[in-house]
Amino acid sequence: MYTIVKKIIFISALLFAVYSCTTYQPMSTTGGYSDYSLGNGKYKILARGNGFANSDRVRAIAYLRAAEITQENNKYYFYVLDDNLQVVSEHVGHNSSVQKDIYQLIIQPTDKGDGISAAETRYRCRNQLRIKEKPASKQTTNHATIDEIRERMNPDDNP
Repeated sequence: MYTIVKKIIFISALLFAVYSCTTYQPMSTTGGYSDYSLGNGKYKILARGNGFANSDRVRAIAYLRAAEITQENNKYYFYVLDDNLQVVSEHVGHNSSVQKDIYQLIIQPTDKGDGISAAETRYRCRNQLRIKEKPASKQTTNHATIDEIRERMNPDDNP
């Protein structure tokens, strides 16, 4: 009987630890990201962990949001103008506290190739955060074949 109770407590604690990790989502009580425009094409992104997320995870959330903002602005690259990690302690009870990471990122989307690639950053951060891509909706496309393109270009030259 005692071992069954120990197993139930262990499994419950394990599930709590796994499912309470900060996810990629807009800011909530369990962490996430927030962003806003600073004007002149610059954006400030804040990512916050919930005490169970390590600083690498919080940083990946900030960079994933930076890549998405860049793509939402129809740009391919972004410059990092400032990045900063803060660790804050929150008291959660009598004589106990939880450390939470807050990552601040200021970016400027650009088309210049000397910036950070938004597509590559998005891909790497989604893998690090273990976020699966949503399947693309099935769309019918009307692509011309190579022969049809050649015929349109030189209609008299085709045999």
